[in-house]
Amino acid sequence: MAGWLSDRLGKRKALATFGYAVSTVAKPFLVLVTSWTGVLAVRVAEPLRQGRAYGRGDALIADSIDESKRGLAFGFHRAADGAA
Repeated sequence: MAGWLSDRLGKRKALATFGYAVSTVAKPFLVLVTSWTGVLAVRVAEPLRQGRAYGRGDALIADSIDESKRGLAFGFHRAADGAA
């Protein structure tokens, strides 16, 4: 869905930034919630940064780097995301 929306709107950077921002803001609330609904809300926000966000992130990377260096860029992105 995110990749489709990114292609449709053409706002790859804005959508990727939004996804990372929502996840970053939501994650600290996990220690503050006191009900299962709060945990659910925080856990629903996390995929915006993770795998579900890769459609728009991959498109952003592909648009930003020379074709001959795409493998390096995608490898670095996956390694950095896995370290986080």
